[in-house]
Amino acid sequence: MDTLQAPRPFKPRRPHKKSRNGCKYCRRRRIKCDETKPSCLRCLHRRQPCEYFTQIQEYEVHSERDSGTEPLKTDESIEDVFNIPFITPSPSMSPIARTPAFLHSRTASSSGNEMSFEALNDTVVEQPLTSMYSTVTTLHKDLYLFDHYMDHTCCDLEIIPNVSFARKFGIPQLAVGNPGILCSLMALGAACLSIDILTGQAPKDQVQDLGALISTGDRYHQIGLQSVRHQMNTNQPRDLAEVHAHAILLFPYALARRRISSLLNDIGPPTPTSGVDGETDHLSCVDWMIILRGVTTTGRACWSNSTVYMDDSILHNRLQNTHPAIASHLLTKLSEPRDRPSIWKSFQCQIASKHPLFPVVASTRVVALEALQARGEKVNRLMRVQHKFDPPMDIEKSSLQMARSASLSACIMATDLLANLDGTIFDPGSVVEPCWPNFGEGAGPSLIDSPIPWLRRYASPPIYDPAQPALRTVFAWVNRTPEEYFQLLLKPLPPQSESPPAYNGQTTTPDVDREIQLLAWDIWAHWLVFAILIEDESSFTASLGVPEITNLAPWFRNGATESPGSKPGSPTSQNQDWWPWSMCSVAQQLRRYHQ
Repeated sequence: MDTLQAPRPFKPRRPHKKSRNGCKYCRRRRIKCDETKPSCLRCLHRRQPCEYFTQIQEYEVHSERDSGTEPLKTDESIEDVFNIPFITPSPSMSPIARTPAFLHSRTASSSGNEMSFEALNDTVVEQPLTSMYSTVTTLHKDLYLFDHYMDHTCCDLEIIPNVSFARKFGIPQLAVGNPGILCSLMALGAACLSIDILTGQAPKDQVQDLGALISTGDRYHQIGLQSVRHQMNTNQPRDLAEVHAHAILLFPYALARRRISSLLNDIGPPTPTSGVDGETDHLSCVDWMIILRGVTTTGRACWSNSTVYMDDSILHNRLQNTHPAIASHLLTKLSEPRDRPSIWKSFQCQIASKHPLFPVVASTRVVALEALQARGEKVNRLMRVQHKFDPPMDIEKSSLQMARSASLSACIMATDLLANLDGTIFDPGSVVEPCWPNFGEGAGPSLIDSPIPWLRRYASPPIYDPAQPALRTVFAWVNRTPEEYFQLLLKPLPPQSESPPAYNGQTTTPDVDREIQLLAWDIWAHWLVFAILIEDESSFTASLGVPEITNLAPWFRNGATESPGSKPGSPTSQNQDWWPWSMCSVAQQLRRYHQ
């Protein structure tokens, strides 16, 4: 006889709190998460990385569910493809301790740190663009460099509204959909952090990792350069606009890298394990000039098409180019309050008109520029005399004389532009500035906003204001100089002294090409005096004027004001003061007394 089993007594379910904001691992496996941050207990027990959805991602998912549309593809399937561990660094770790050299316990090879700038550049060009973004894990580990950029680096030149908006909001917003811009931002953050360490703002107990930090910045800088080349080849208005915004980041990195080299030279020779090459300068003056002139070139290509426009939907589609976890980190950082406190000391901008050297330059500039113009006229007379006694009898000589004439004309034009810059800063009424359209400030930006209005305001030619930094006005001279003058600076400096005479009592004919090239570098040295005035306006321009003038001094201190072709020992060839060197010496003395 079948016996009916007695029903089990009803056992009420214990009240519990549902897990609605659990980590991605627990939600993917539909298990309860204790929602402990930064890592839940279940992930800690399994010794695996733990990652949470951001509030923006949660809002997007819930909004699409409420609207009845198909939900967005989450990070889960993409994570399975890339197998990306999202590592949350400990708050106690210093920024240097989060470098790849520290995280990998120095097991990676350091041979890449010894590569020169040119060799690394050639290596990056040969690699496909997609392969540079394949190591997403490394990018995750280095996102603290983006945080440092947002917390400290972007505050540079914040007193200029257009520059401040571009660096704090406009360009970082583009980085959400452009991995190349993100890499350049991280490179700039690495350079800024290196300067903070060398200047004492960051703890110096991690200086042994400084070489790895500098190499990390160089690596991301090269990826950014490759991204610029890739987008320029598309010749699309949208890509040209992003290239123009991207090039704005490459220029300050070149200047920052120069300052790092200067600070390292002040400390002393690098150790073999520092990963820094102290024998050769990492970036010469020509390199940052090439980048600066490239910014102008991309700007002209971008704004030559008046139909350039990007709506929000295009930027939303480009979010697929960046890994969701990385984009989430960027959006979270961008959504932080603007007035958030920072542990970093803000850079104190001292405008050029307040520089202690400003009155000294103002009282000596007229005579110095007149002497520079006189030197150009003397070289011109020397060239005419040589062409008269050696007339062109064939095509080769004729082409050589035409090239000399073009180079000398470019030097004279560069001198006139320098005089124009002098009048703009010291005598504003003597120079008529062109009137540029006034782009009014729009409403506050959202996380997804069109970059064209702010980029157009940023790219507008600067108008000098004595109460504002003169950095953009001074650097505008580099963009306005002719290409022939720029090509003279690309050549190496000639020997410090000409060839000796054939025998006693006879002087050799001065080398016209040498005199033209020295004239070009003399003009450059005079511009560097204006660069000294802006050395305290930005943290990246502090080591630009004085070191360059010091390097050029052996070529000009004893013969800068000599008449071309004058005999040694004559009254006109006696040692005279070279104005750039005099201003450099005064600036060093003033710096010593102000410290």
